Amino acid sequence: MGTLPVGASPGSKGGFHAGMLEKGRRLIAESADIVDFVDVGGGGFANDSRGFEVSRLGFVLDAIASLSKEVRVSISTSSPAVATAAAAAGASLINDVSEHTDAPPPGIYTTWVGVFSDQGTLRGAELIGRVEEFSRRHACLAEQAGIEEAYIDPGIGVSTFEQDLDLFASLELLARSCLPMVVDVDGGEFPEKLLKLQGTASLDATLAMAAWAMLAGASVIRSRNLEEVNDVARVIGAKPPARAKTNAGRT
Repeated sequence: MGTLPVGASPGSKGGFHAGMLEKGRRLIAESADIVDFVDVGGGGFANDSRGFEVSRLGFVLDAIASLSKEVRVSISTSSPAVATAAAAAGASLINDVSEHTDAPPPGIYTTWVGVFSDQGTLRGAELIGRVEEFSRRHACLAEQAGIEEAYIDPGIGVSTFEQDLDLFASLELLARSCLPMVVDVDGGEFPEKLLKLQGTASLDATLAMAAWAMLAGASVIRSRNLEEVNDVARVIGAKPPARAKTNAGRT
């Protein structure tokens, strides 16, 4: 999965729309089979608590419609309205960053990624147990909504460094006990802190994380460095991922 950061002006015109398409097609050329739209509206896209309007998504939805003819398109949001509009435009995978207290409305989309964000101050076995509980709840909600394909993202990159380390070290356990996983190997500052690298050398940390996640059994790898991550997959011969009903493993 290749990430496409859209920026803070989803309603702007012309070059903005062309730039999104260019970035998306570059990811496809680097072997992305999922393009993930993130960071639209300076945070409003991910969380509609500030009254984010779907009408502002016009050119984003146009880009989703164009790219969805070539590849699967994903969108990260906590807003049912945004998810509905994106699904209608052609997005087939929703990265849900809400708290998952309710099942999504049935019939809107068929693929759902639950992003774990309830780490609190938990560490070690308690933290891993909470992720497993989250996965079970997410699976139940997906079944209620008739969703055909469900994943979890354990939340590496949104926790403290110590919590990220606990999650990262437990990926193989989580791959056995949870829904198929999406792992973000860019992970905020975690890769750099993990290997104490900065600048261009941080790519080494990202690729080390990608190799570990693949060998641990992650089903989807999310990264902005897709070409290099796919090279890692070819070199190590990533083992077949776990399956979620009709799910096929993707990078």
